[in-house]
Amino acid sequence: MARIGLIGAGQMAAEICVRLIRYGGISPDEILASHHDPIKARSFRRRTHVRVLLDNRDLVENSRVVLLCVRPQQAKDASKQVAVLFADRRRSLVSIAAGVRTSSLARWIASPQVAHFHPSSLLMATDAYNPGPSLWTTHPKMAHATGSRLRKLFEKSIGEVWAVPEIQLPKYIFLAGNAPALVLRVIDAFVKAADLEPKDRQVYHAIVSALYHGVVLEKRSPSDIVSNIATKGGVTQAGLDVLEQRWHIDAIARETRDACLKRLLGLADPEQR
Repeated sequence: MARIGLIGAGQMAAEICVRLIRYGGISPDEILASHHDPIKARSFRRRTHVRVLLDNRDLVENSRVVLLCVRPQQAKDASKQVAVLFADRRRSLVSIAAGVRTSSLARWIASPQVAHFHPSSLLMATDAYNPGPSLWTTHPKMAHATGSRLRKLFEKSIGEVWAVPEIQLPKYIFLAGNAPALVLRVIDAFVKAADLEPKDRQVYHAIVSALYHGVVLEKRSPSDIVSNIATKGGVTQAGLDVLEQRWHIDAIARETRDACLKRLLGLADPEQR
């Protein structure tokens, strides 16, 4: 029996699988994946060297821990399709489908042995270990030892994992999952606005590297860094004045948050809304 099975063989499933092998010390022979599309199955196999089945029931029958790596809209059907195989409660289901609550997962498979794992979106930015915080929450009735063991598996394979209350999970998803892309989009816009010759990668590296050293390594607060750079009456302050007065950064951030949370809720099971 495989140690881990992944229902779904998309991009995020592949990112998780590669790290389970590379950093988690799990052999490809201990992992299975499933996908109904033979072409995508072969693509996943080429990248991960993991066997891919075409039937979800076969995968669950042969796995101890099942990762549900499907879109939120598909989570209910995929879970109910294999629910009978969780009846003995010897298997655990871990979903990465954003917006799907553990209570729904438990109801669909008639077992509380379920958890939600929200992998860092920065897995898409780097192959390095610990690219950013991932999120973790479990069903209240999931065995504590099981939940702890699974969380440690992801910490070893992917990096930092924050255990958060499920009621707060959407806000953490916005901050840890959505915000990195939003921040990078802003940096990209300003680099393009500088209208320089194509040495963009050097500029990106310089900006992000300096911010990493200040915020992460030296533990400085972003507001302190901003106030140190933007001296009163200076050039940077002139730019900040435009952003604050014309665009109202804090208001835009809240509107962006609300849009992300609304979409997250829209992807969830209608019974949860």
